[in-house]
Amino acid sequence: TAAGSAGPMLSLLFRAAIRAGRRARAETAIGANPATASSMALSLAEGALGDLAERRVLVVGAGRIGLQTLKAATGRGIAQIAVANRTPERAAQVAARFGASSYALGELEDALGWADLAVTATSSEEAVVTGAAVRAAMSRRDERPLVLVDLAVPADVERDAADVPGARLFDVDDLRAGLDGAIASRLREVPKVEAIVEEEVDAFGRRYRELEVEPLVAAIRREAEAIRVKELDRTLRDLGDVDPQTAERIAHLSRTLVKKVLHEPTVRLRERAGAGEADEVAAAIRELFGLAAPRDP
Repeated sequence: TAAGSAGPMLSLLFRAAIRAGRRARAETAIGANPATASSMALSLAEGALGDLAERRVLVVGAGRIGLQTLKAATGRGIAQIAVANRTPERAAQVAARFGASSYALGELEDALGWADLAVTATSSEEAVVTGAAVRAAMSRRDERPLVLVDLAVPADVERDAADVPGARLFDVDDLRAGLDGAIASRLREVPKVEAIVEEEVDAFGRRYRELEVEPLVAAIRREAEAIRVKELDRTLRDLGDVDPQTAERIAHLSRTLVKKVLHEPTVRLRERAGAGEADEVAAAIRELFGLAAPRDP
């Protein structure tokens, strides 16, 4: 019935969707390039600094984009993370969620001196990272480079910070160019993903059509099991005093015979149903096995 097949159908559909997603990620490069501001910020920094796993990352701002950046950083296995925010309590609260340290904005010069990468994402109307602060931070870094990625609009980082030796600044224009490239790369993978989806849709259709004959398969097995049990009981009675071990061996033999005899017909029945021939084949099977047709509810 429709109600009876809704559960199995939804289960099939769910598994097909999961399988299509996994195949798309494994067989194409659809997920290879980040297409979010936070992930792109880390990718830009990675291009300048190399692997970020052992680098120190400072996130300035604890709003939505700042949280996304922290999540992206921890997702890449970056362990040394700090958060700076205008409200020290908020910085400490967010830092605790990510196992990070925290700074107040008044301590930003110290934070910049510690960091290898600073990603800024505040809602301030004025720059929070001045060129002077970057210059002061660089003076205590022993020529260790500093990458700044400014995700804010208006800008969080003064433009003259880019002129400080050893500091490199990426702004929203760099971010936009990177995102455009990432999106273009993903779009090139779309035809491959669509082909995978079509394959999984076809496979789902076959499996769904196979569901139509599952009640018939169950009926055949019930009929065979009833015959097996009846004949087994009669055989054991005819044999008389049979020890339990021998009786179980005979029972096991009967179960194995039924299973092997029904295996190939069951496989063929499902294959034919998957090919869209369920009604014709089911009618023939019912006639051969003397099974009644199902009644509508």
